[in-house]
Amino acid sequence: MPEPPLLGVRVEVGLVGETRDAAPSDVVPDEHQRHAQRAGAAAVGVDDLAQLGRSSAPSAGSREPAACRRALAWRAGVARTARAFIRSAPERTRSPSRHAEIPRRGFSDSIFAIGSHSVAIVSEPLSPSAQKVQEALTALGFTYQVVEAPRPTRTAAEAAQLVGCQIGQIAKSLVFRAAPSGRPILVIASGANQVNEWRIGALLKETLEKAKAALVREHTGFAIGGVPPLGHAKPLETFIDQDLMRHSEIWAAAGTPNALFRLVPADLVKMTGGRVVKVT
Repeated sequence: MPEPPLLGVRVEVGLVGETRDAAPSDVVPDEHQRHAQRAGAAAVGVDDLAQLGRSSAPSAGSREPAACRRALAWRAGVARTARAFIRSAPERTRSPSRHAEIPRRGFSDSIFAIGSHSVAIVSEPLSPSAQKVQEALTALGFTYQVVEAPRPTRTAAEAAQLVGCQIGQIAKSLVFRAAPSGRPILVIASGANQVNEWRIGALLKETLEKAKAALVREHTGFAIGGVPPLGHAKPLETFIDQDLMRHSEIWAAAGTPNALFRLVPADLVKMTGGRVVKVT
């Protein structure tokens, strides 16, 4: 199986026009481009520079003093450029081409797979809300790991694109208010489904309406858009979409619009104590 390409931008440097996949930080600095252009060759990476230093430079054995000076200057420039690349070469993570990578915030070498995709784990410290969810998972004995991206995912479709899964694998946590009791109700629905409020209300023998932001914050401890299925400020009666149980793996919000964690549907039932029902 051929090795997958690096994720990132396409880079063209120099006169020859050699093109490679590279991370955004791999663009050759202007000073290095000028060295390569003056020699009439393209250089991308340390190996290329070393090869150019051996084979593409003017000969130092030329009888003309000017040619000798140019040759020595060229080789010195190649050496400086190679040293700069060695010092600044970023750590790279290779992933399959059919992959929606969690955007770089600083990645570790740890990679886990979901279906045919692989997702790099963010190595920087989690935000306080995401860390709260991570601690709740750990306290319940689960080993799932919260991952956090630098940009938010405001919809189930965006979250699915980010992690490279189907939209139906996103478990969205929606808080409703039951009337006339006023109690909050949590419905964890598949990202592909719209909740039928009448159906859930019939199970409660109450009318269901979307909860206001203040009620959501008060009872969950989190803002709308990042409500996780666990770690809430107060216990919530919970209903789980039966369509989520069809998948081998799902993704749920983890405290912020930027944070998610992967889990199996059976554990979603365990950690929430929710009832699995038809929600559409």
